[in-house]
Order: sequence, then structure tokens, then C-alpha cells
Amino acid sequence: MTGKAPVPVVVKFANQGDNAQQNVVVDVRLTAPGQQPVTAKKTVNRTQPGEETSVTIPLPKVPPATSVGTLLVKIQPVGGEKNTDNNEATYTVIFAG
Repeated sequence: MTGKAPVPVVVKFANQGDNAQQNVVVDVRLTAPGQQPVTAKKTVNRTQPGEETSVTIPLPKVPPATSVGTLLVKIQPVGGEKNTDNNEATYTVIFAG
């Protein structure tokens, strides 16, 4: 990732249910050694069953260049969702200057 804020994080996810969903909240949290965690979120107005959706979330602050961090992406559960095992993922990110 580039080392200059704001850094856009593109999150792609699928509505794997049978119903359209509204106000789906997507959270991102960036942690890096010696730095305060950076969090951001966006709400997706509507998703359709069986379709993928992308949302771009700008991180307002990033660690210095050459830092290595961990990015946690989490889709908040929606009404009626029973299986949330696939609602989050963690990625290692390296920041370049």
C-alpha cells in the first residue's frame, strides 16, 4: 500500500443469502507496531442476493513507509444472518513510500 493518507481500501463481498439487505456496515481496522489503531467504516445502502458488492473505504491515517501492519476487514451481521464465520478476514499489509 502507498504510505500516504488517505489510502483507499477496496472491500469486495457477496450477499450469500436469499434476501436483499440494507445498510450493510463494513469496518476496517489497521494496526501496526508502535502506532495507534486506525479504524474506518462505510455503510452499503443495499445488496442483492447472490451478487458481489464493492465498497471503497479511505483510511485517514497510515503508518510510516516500510511499516508492516495488519488490516482487519469485518462485515457486520445483518438481520436473520445465522452464519457469520465468513464475515471477517485479516491481511498483512506493507506500506511503501
